[in-house]
Amino acid sequence: GYQLAAAWFANLAGVQFVNVPYKGQAQIMTDVIGGQLDMAVVDLGGAITLLKEGKIRAVAVTGETR
Repeated sequence: GYQLAAAWFANLAGVQFVNVPYKGQAQIMTDVIGGQLDMAVVDLGGAITLLKEGKIRAVAVTGETR
């Protein structure tokens, strides 16, 4: 799911991403907040609290509606 969404976005944007495999979204969020990752494609459910707290920001959605 997430890898496909990231590949689709990269293709549309004309950019390349390095895929970094993670076992779970919690570690991804830790690394995004800590600056080890520039961006990530994640599930909204696991990111909503961090979004509301202003620790991360969403720049795109993959669904038809926001």
